[in-house]
Amino acid sequence: MTGRKLSILPEILAYPNWRHRVHLGNGLYTMGYNTIENDWEFYGMPEEVKGKSVLDLGANDGYYSFKAEEKGASEVTAMDIYWGDGSTMLGGWPLEGITLLKTYLKSKVVIRPSSVYNIEELQQQWDIVLCNDLLSWLDDIPRALDAMSSVCLEKLIIHDTFSTSEIDADIQVRKIGIATLHRMQVEYLLNELRKRGFRNITVKQVFSFRHYAWQHENFLPAFSSVSVEIRDSPIEGKVIKTAEVNNTWVLQHLGEFVYLRGLGWAKRSDLHIQERKTSFWMRQLKKCIPDWVMALKYSKSDLESNSKELVITAIR
Repeated sequence: MTGRKLSILPEILAYPNWRHRVHLGNGLYTMGYNTIENDWEFYGMPEEVKGKSVLDLGANDGYYSFKAEEKGASEVTAMDIYWGDGSTMLGGWPLEGITLLKTYLKSKVVIRPSSVYNIEELQQQWDIVLCNDLLSWLDDIPRALDAMSSVCLEKLIIHDTFSTSEIDADIQVRKIGIATLHRMQVEYLLNELRKRGFRNITVKQVFSFRHYAWQHENFLPAFSSVSVEIRDSPIEGKVIKTAEVNNTWVLQHLGEFVYLRGLGWAKRSDLHIQERKTSFWMRQLKKCIPDWVMALKYSKSDLESNSKELVITAIR
């Protein structure tokens, strides 16, 4: 690593609000849990972005923005409501994470702290617009579609969760925990996109259980029989609290320390990290079961019934 990267790495490792897992090089990642290995491909993002301008709406920590740049996009803009402390998705997202990554990666990604409703104020258009898990959080979906359609020159990719309920409503309001989400019917969105000039529209189902399976295999659970010291950093970090650890994901390994999701850094020697074991025959069996069958099985225990995760690609 260069001197500049080494100087900013402690800040990255001490930052507590990572949501995206972004590769830093040498097998090191940010301590996020939401994105997985090959997340870009998993969620059906465009195979070819070389030479294209890209707008990443709801960019959060910037995984998709930096990935588009890595894949050769000519210009990338990351937009989110970058304010607040990141305690909820509704209260804004901290600017610190994506700014640290931009510096570390020597990126040219343009960061725009703004709402999707205000895109047109930038007086710019992009070849490709990415809208990942954003529309369901908005209380005025038609207005958002107007805004993103007006700045999209070629291709709009929307990844979201849609309603499969038979209730006669284009958009259903659902309370999930503290969140209020707006779940669209698929046909409603397709019609709205056609109204806005998109002619070639494809719909692909995303099987989230495979996303969870990757997390299950790669983020091992940690336990402790007594309270352990939690540090803010693995590099000359100070103890910020003590906590008992019970089935907490290990998101990162660095030297004698591991990063525990939602807690912070702890000494590996203070923990029992449990290896997950699946028999060879069970792995083979799962490969033979169609995705839609597995999706039915997992949906029974899902927090939200009558829903389906889709990626919709709309081309002018």
